[in-house]
Formats: sequence, C-alpha cells, structure tokens
Amino acid sequence: MLKKKIKKADAHFLGILILFAGFSMYAVTSYFTSTNDFIENRYVSVLGDGQSVVSTEAIPACYSCPEPKVDFPACGDLWKSGVCPAKLDEVKELFNDVDSSHPHAEAIEVLANQGVVKGYADASFKPDNTINRAELLSVLSDALDADFGGKVLSNCFTDVGEEWFAVFVCHAKEKGWVNGNPDGSYHPGDAVNKAAAIKIIFGAFDYGVCDTVNDSDFSDVKSADWFAPYACKAKQDGIIKSSDIFDPNHQVTRGEFVQMMYNVMKKKGLI
Repeated sequence: MLKKKIKKADAHFLGILILFAGFSMYAVTSYFTSTNDFIENRYVSVLGDGQSVVSTEAIPACYSCPEPKVDFPACGDLWKSGVCPAKLDEVKELFNDVDSSHPHAEAIEVLANQGVVKGYADASFKPDNTINRAELLSVLSDALDADFGGKVLSNCFTDVGEEWFAVFVCHAKEKGWVNGNPDGSYHPGDAVNKAAAIKIIFGAFDYGVCDTVNDSDFSDVKSADWFAPYACKAKQDGIIKSSDIFDPNHQVTRGEFVQMMYNVMKKKGLI
C-alpha cells in the first residue's frame, strides 16, 4: 500500500516537472523570438557601403566602424571586415539634401554617424554652402574631442568675445591652429579659402607637410607661397583630388571641408 502511494506521488511529481519544463522552454523561446523581433525593428540600415540610406524597413543596421565590435549574425560576414550594427538611438540623423550621388556623401554620413558633423533643424546639411572660420573650428574640435580643461576661453581676438564659437576659436589659437590677422582680428564669419582650410586641418591633426616643393606641382602655386608645403602634401596623399590647379582662394564648401578632414582622419587611422 505504501509503495503504491509513493508511485502515485512520483508520477504526480513527474507530471508537474514535465509541465514546468515545457513552460520554461516556451518562455525561453518566446523571449528570444520577441528579442529578435525587437532588434530587427529597433535597427535601421545606415551607410554600409556609401550607397545605402536610412531605411524604415525592419532590418538590422550594418555600418563602417574602426574595429569590429560584435558578431552580429544579421550582418553576415560584414562584421568581420570592419562593419558593425548600430542601434537607432546611436545613429545620427542623415540629411535630406545629401544622397548617395553627392560627391561627399560617404564622408558626410560617416562623420555624422560619429557625431563629428551636424546638420540644421530642418534635417539638411547644406553641403554646397560655404563654411565660415568659426564653424570650421567647431567641427575640428568635435572631431578631435577637444579637452578645454575647464578654462575660460573667450576674448582671444578683437572680434571674438563670448559668442558661442569663442571657446573653439580661442582653443584653436591656444593650440596654434590659427593665428588671426595682423590687426588682432579673426573674422569668424568669413568664408574659409582652400589654402587656409588645409593649413588649419593639417595643424589640428598634426599632419606633416612636404619638405621640398616643386613649382611643377600646381600651375597656380609657387614654391615660395606660404601654403605650398600644405598643398603639395594634400595632393601627394590624396587629401584633395589630383589636379594641376590648386585654386588656393577657392571658398571651401561644407561638403569639401568634411571630405578633406575625413581623408586626413583616414590617413591618420582615426576612422
């Protein structure tokens, strides 16, 4: 009689155990299924190859990064070659006036996703507008993750007081990226010409210049010109498009500036 009771108890316990195990398996399966659904709906496709744009479809994002961070199966083998997933809240808004056909699209989108460059409130970037001397230094400071060390950076030029850009301009002056004009001014609202832009970028990233410059490098640059070593190095390293014309007084656009900075950062191994 006692054995029968034990057997009945064992059977009852075994039934409960099987039921519990089945429920646990269902819970685990449901968790992973819902998690995968969440991930797929949480992720967007962003700049994988310089051609793709933000997608509203429920597909994972794969974008270029300095080093592969994770093995993300939905990206296939891409993650092994320096591509990793990006969460929606980590992806900077792409711009409504920069599509894959724009010559500087890749540079703009990569640096936007890294938080280096920003657009306007209307979601535009205005890549073909000129960049001024204040904006340029703001972007460079972000690219280099500038440490202002709690300093009060203001009133460093006669026309730079306590405006929003003062901290960037004064930091750049302190670092030797810019010197200003003989009259003590900086002209922060002026457009930046090509010669000055390259000099400032090279100075900020501690990028070398040519030791020897030939008059034959460019038809419009003489070896005695102050910007000749910078122009020479920019052409030599592919920072600018190879051409016989440098056009030092050309007013640089926002897209062109980002492209030059992007090229320098790639050469330095920063992206």
